[in-house]
Amino acid sequence: MSEEILLRANFGVPLKALTAGMHWKNILEFGTCRGESTLAFSLAGADVVTFDNLREDNWRDIYTTEAGKNASKTAQERFKKHGVYHKIDMIIADDKKLPLIDGLHWDCVFIDTSHQFEHTVLELEYSKNVTDNILLDDIGWSVKGKLTVMEAIEGFLKSNPKWFFTGRHDIYGVGWVFKKGE
Repeated sequence: MSEEILLRANFGVPLKALTAGMHWKNILEFGTCRGESTLAFSLAGADVVTFDNLREDNWRDIYTTEAGKNASKTAQERFKKHGVYHKIDMIIADDKKLPLIDGLHWDCVFIDTSHQFEHTVLELEYSKNVTDNILLDDIGWSVKGKLTVMEAIEGFLKSNPKWFFTGRHDIYGVGWVFKKGE
């Protein structure tokens, strides 16, 4: 399958268009997996720092079926193939332990990690300090008996009234949480 077909089948084309249209030049991504979204951002001209906690001993859990044992290797090969490897810093680490760096600002933060309520809350709370634009993938994702990503977004919006939401609610959906200009 060609990369362009893969991007079209996923949501890479809209992400690439949004990134280019918004003139985002630096993106922080939580959740690299195979690198489809990372590739879309970088093909639109953005530099990306991407975090994923995929390791040989922790390559899959019950919350994600798309991760694979060689996902980070696949992503790195994809970045090299498309000539964007120099635009991407890929860090294999747990984003829940990411320190807040004073003065660091990202044009956008993209969240596509565990899809667990508590993890999403942590990522949203971190992100509000470093960006005015937060994209989340799989907002409709749910595990029976667990709170959803959308519930994390709703709670975030209630406690942060300057932030707003728009999104598509199809099978899983992509959501955009943004801070209204002052």
